[in-house]
Amino acid sequence: QQEGGPDAGVHKRGLALARLVSEYQPRQGETPFMLAGVWPTLLLALAFVVLGRGRRARGLLESF
Repeated sequence: QQEGGPDAGVHKRGLALARLVSEYQPRQGETPFMLAGVWPTLLLALAFVVLGRGRRARGLLESF
């Protein structure tokens, strides 16, 4: 049995209606996001903005 979550449906009178079964397997360790944080995402977004502005500026200059 897992801790921290519901494991049965309960009727308003307190009777158990159905037991919930899950195949959830708890894991240990850290995800890549936990290790690196939000910085890679922010840097990638900034790179797209810079590249997009560069392409737009070049397009405006070529129109003259």
